[in-house]
Amino acid sequence: MLATPDQDRPELTRKAAAAGKHVLAEKPMAPTIAECDEMIAACEAAGVNLAVVKTERYRKITMKAKALIDDGVIGPIQMMRTVSAFPLPTTRELFDDRPWMFDPAGVACSWGWPRTTPIS
Repeated sequence: MLATPDQDRPELTRKAAAAGKHVLAEKPMAPTIAECDEMIAACEAAGVNLAVVKTERYRKITMKAKALIDDGVIGPIQMMRTVSAFPLPTTRELFDDRPWMFDPAGVACSWGWPRTTPIS
């Protein structure tokens, strides 16, 4: 299980695959598509499994939305809005040891795709 900063996962995945270990990576898998492709290639070459944590897929409301789309009850999706309500610290100092939290793609990668890909 690679619950590490995003930028560390590609190298750790290559090392784990080379050691013959299966990899379960936290989301997002890596900072770039190229790095994701490298992770996939390393695991395929080593004959080990690579998976990404996607717990959102198994929430009842997400499964219901997916069923409504698949059954044609809801037409083609043009836009999605997701809302998360939980307290977060509001000062940058609290994140000094987590620089990846301020990556320009941070919100989209950390909260956007996990909410939308389960129904696509």
